[in-house]
Amino acid sequence: MEKGVLSAGFNLSELISFVMHCNPRDLPKDTDGNVDFPSRVSKRFGPDQLQKFRPIDDGTSNGLNYELILMLEIIAPISAEYPARVASAIYQRFSHPPDGSQQRSMPEITVATDDVDMAYKRAPVSGYEIIAYFNPHVKCIATGNMGDVVWHVSFGLPFGYVSSVSSWCRVPALMAMVARRKFACLCDSYIDDWCIVDFADAESSSQDTLHVLHTAFKLPLAACRQPYCANCNKHPLPPSVQQRANPAKCKRRRHAAFADFLGFVIDFSFVTSTGCVIIKPKTERCARILSELDDCAEALQLSPSLAKKNIR
Repeated sequence: MEKGVLSAGFNLSELISFVMHCNPRDLPKDTDGNVDFPSRVSKRFGPDQLQKFRPIDDGTSNGLNYELILMLEIIAPISAEYPARVASAIYQRFSHPPDGSQQRSMPEITVATDDVDMAYKRAPVSGYEIIAYFNPHVKCIATGNMGDVVWHVSFGLPFGYVSSVSSWCRVPALMAMVARRKFACLCDSYIDDWCIVDFADAESSSQDTLHVLHTAFKLPLAACRQPYCANCNKHPLPPSVQQRANPAKCKRRRHAAFADFLGFVIDFSFVTSTGCVIIKPKTERCARILSELDDCAEALQLSPSLAKKNIR
């Protein structure tokens, strides 16, 4: 609610007035006298993702995922190999110039990453999602007893619907095209995770350009931009006592020879001399996969979702 992506809590009459802009008594009713409010209900569940509770709308149980899935992936997300392919193209251009001129030494290149702040909830949508939950501490107007359903209106894409992925991916795809063609930024995204490759001499120009584009689109990056933040500044200022006690949340990683991207470590240390980029899975990723496979071995089954996530 603080970031404007979720409305305040309503009772049912307030919700109808807010959504329909009319008095609930004027709405059509079914044979039992209940308001005929057309909707598709989905349950919510919340898995623990790295010690973070993420509510997910179950678009499979209510049939929406089967109705809205695309037969063809229009926007194909990139993989952790993207920075290596970019580095390889740069290396080939310098080692084998297309005009047949003399081979030149390749300049140092770096890689950086950024994350869109609350991407799904900030995405432009034509409709909205209504969220309901039971709050035992709210007094019910109808009965006078404690406990009532509280309703919220969510302005954004539901997490858990296949249509949300297709809808959101068109936004960074457009931004990537603008960044490449107008500002010569070597960048691409996997859902809401950006990977930017640039020459070391350019410092953070590509990352700064992407930040300006996101600001113009009103889809801010999860970069605090504080002068004391080492993620955002090459020479950060010493933080104050209060800043050390309450550090700003920042997911930005500046241009460097190393980067963590999609669960892998990208190493550009040898690309200038050999044209090779080292890609290796993070230690935590390996531990998680082994733990999940142990669970599968004990249960004597491997779920389709787990196979899709880990076996590529």
